[in-house]
Amino acid sequence: MKTAVFYLLTGPSHCANAVVSLESLRRVWGGPVFVFAWAESFKYATAMCADSRLNATAVFCEPAKGYRRRNAQESSKIPLIYTDPRLKDFDCVVYLDADTIIKKSLQPLIDGAM
Repeated sequence: MKTAVFYLLTGPSHCANAVVSLESLRRVWGGPVFVFAWAESFKYATAMCADSRLNATAVFCEPAKGYRRRNAQESSKIPLIYTDPRLKDFDCVVYLDADTIIKKSLQPLIDGAM
């Protein structure tokens, strides 16, 4: 099963947490990771993804139209899974919040979703 993980960075305040989360993910999982980022955090996402130890791809994205801050964050995640061309070929796409710490394999989560 082809699986990808993605994060959504909606502001600079989330970036430090995302680095820690991504580093913890990389300890247990080597698959593709995409870091989608709004304009205000894209330069941080690009810098984070340039680190070969984190091995992730930074992707610029816009907030969901017609929503403001918190609602825009919530409303932006699901459409990315279905509309972004980088994610279309994956059987399973896992969203991780920037403050998530991964302690064990994602495989039970992925297997349970399928």
